[in-house]
Amino acid sequence: MLPLRNAKFFGRESILNEIGQTLQNSPSATEPIAITLNGLGGIGKSQIAREYAYRWKAQYGIILWIESETALSLDQSLRKAAIELKLANVSQTDSLQNKVAVRGKLERSETPWLVIFDNLNEASAIEDFWPRGGLGSIIVTSVVSDVVFNLNPYVIKVPAFSEEEAIGCFLDQLALDNKDELNKNSAAKINQELGGHPLAIVRVAAFARSCKFRIEECAEQIELALDEARDASPIKNYDDYLKDISTVWKMSFKKLSEKPRAMSLLGMLSYLAAETIPEVLFTPKLSRGQKQDAFDQITFLLYHAFPKQDKGQYLHDHWEQGNLLVNHIVTLNRHYLDTSSSPQIFPSLHYIRLLSNCAWFLYEKGNNIEARTIIIGGLNACEKLKTKSKSDEIHVIYAHILNTSALLDGFRGFFDSQIEKLNLVLEIRKRVLAENHEEISGVLNNLCLAYENAMRFSEALEYREKSLEVCWKHPESRSRDLKIKKRDLTFTRLLLATDRPEEAKALFPGLLQYFKSINNWFLIGQLFIPWGNYQFAVRDFEGSKESFLYALKQYEDVGKVMYHPDATACLYKIGRAALEEGDLVYAIEKFREAIRRLQLADPKSPQIGRVYFMLGKALKKMGFDNTDEMRMVEKEIRDIVQALRPQHDLSVEITEALLDSLVCGMIR
Repeated sequence: MLPLRNAKFFGRESILNEIGQTLQNSPSATEPIAITLNGLGGIGKSQIAREYAYRWKAQYGIILWIESETALSLDQSLRKAAIELKLANVSQTDSLQNKVAVRGKLERSETPWLVIFDNLNEASAIEDFWPRGGLGSIIVTSVVSDVVFNLNPYVIKVPAFSEEEAIGCFLDQLALDNKDELNKNSAAKINQELGGHPLAIVRVAAFARSCKFRIEECAEQIELALDEARDASPIKNYDDYLKDISTVWKMSFKKLSEKPRAMSLLGMLSYLAAETIPEVLFTPKLSRGQKQDAFDQITFLLYHAFPKQDKGQYLHDHWEQGNLLVNHIVTLNRHYLDTSSSPQIFPSLHYIRLLSNCAWFLYEKGNNIEARTIIIGGLNACEKLKTKSKSDEIHVIYAHILNTSALLDGFRGFFDSQIEKLNLVLEIRKRVLAENHEEISGVLNNLCLAYENAMRFSEALEYREKSLEVCWKHPESRSRDLKIKKRDLTFTRLLLATDRPEEAKALFPGLLQYFKSINNWFLIGQLFIPWGNYQFAVRDFEGSKESFLYALKQYEDVGKVMYHPDATACLYKIGRAALEEGDLVYAIEKFREAIRRLQLADPKSPQIGRVYFMLGKALKKMGFDNTDEMRMVEKEIRDIVQALRPQHDLSVEITEALLDSLVCGMIR
């Protein structure tokens, strides 16, 4: 798990000694010892942490290096850690599941362990993973001094090199005699400009080696580069740090600019790895055309690599593939939406196709926050393309993205907005597609779901029939059969909502047999939610718990999505059944776990209101009605209602029925 050791590591002995004294001389069997190495980017924090790990390697049974700069790097590191530790429940798609699994292994470990969170910017990214117990040591490296203050207030400041260290490091990098006065004077002259920043020193030394410069020539080149930077109004920043680093990067880019293909590659990287190489450094070297070409090339590559949603079908068989690429698409979209960047990027057909597929992928996985940002970019790009082209395909893709946006509105409790958007989707599709096209059947079914959400059941039933009517006109195929079965699944919920439980019960066995025959765990999970609802309605609470637990298992199995809205709904329903049975401790445990997952996945989810309501009910039955937790519960309930039903008079009692009405029909 450790990166290769830096054979050219230089100096920093006092900091290494302080780390060693803190972590090695303070053993604790109950709580890990942690420190944060804080300093500017490129100052050597990661190198120090790596060198410590190698020097004290024999003291630890487990050492994990967790790349923490981006969500993608964190996910990949956790997956590697879970595999390295030979954990049974490694997930390719659910990073939170991996966090819980690896953390559990560390907390139970009987041998000392070391975890290094490298380049951490946000504490929220690792709060679920931060071990609370065990024989452990933790090192965090970050440019943010108080990034994990609440978890670890002990901070070691990492300064720039002293002049002596800087000269020694530079000469060591070039394998030059550190006793030669000419070498030392030239190195000192270079360091006057670089301010002892280790990364700048290493980059300049690498530049000198690649160009075969003598050390005195290198000093002249640095002076020339800094003169150019001053003439171009250098970036203003803390301690002139970025000026030093940008000057060093620009020296390398100047050499690369002689090779057009290398510059094209750098442009592509600037869209995918902006955190690693600041985009501002590319601006002087990349023309408007080069930036546009780089954007289009990355879009093309991602579009052809990313899973594609076909006619409303699920993508869950391709989640692993999508999970490897989705963060790159999120980064690309962030660049597209960045109005401060110049020149502005113009989207392509491939770009809106890519965002349409990505939005559906994120919606399907329950990652609603990221999905909303992708939708904003996709709709914006469609509008731009409409000004340049009259192609029907643009309108079809626009309708795809708007359809996903409407489904998200349903999960968020905005049912009127959902119906409005779906009617617009239907209007567009009727205008540009054949009258019996599969996508028209799809939006009619989604309108059925939207009216179910709004508890307008007669209209929901009407749109179900319209959708089925179009479906039956399609040629017989497995795709048509699946669509009809999915509409029957929706029908079971409508039957339960309109007091026809026995009719719903009659459909469950046939649907289960069909979904098992096509090995579709996702639909099996969705089926057992209304099945459990039926058992709850007839007061078979034990049976309903078993159904909800079986549904939950579909989402929590290896490689699935334990933080999906359906999964948290199952937890709530298990707690609800336990509450009816009088098992208050078990009910409270399930309600609290549902709230924890909702707060991590989407803290504004309307689901959270009804979970808080039932948690409050259970706490009162336990005699905890005058506690801080109870007061917090009541406040959260009021806030949810006020956000989604602003017309509600808060002096009137908030009921279970009101909170249930805020939740979409699929998980109600």
